[in-house]
Amino acid sequence: MTHYSEEMTRLKESLLAMASHAESAVARAIRSLVERDEALARQVQEDDNI
Repeated sequence: MTHYSEEMTRLKESLLAMASHAESAVARAIRSLVERDEALARQVQEDDNI
């Protein structure tokens, strides 16, 4: 595998991981709003610091 291919694979994996984290954060944020769960909302905020 070429250096370019390896780097593209790493970037793709990184992008997929970031997208997964974002999807989870949005779902938890929506849940905190629907359920009026302030503790969960704070946790979502704290977890956003990556």
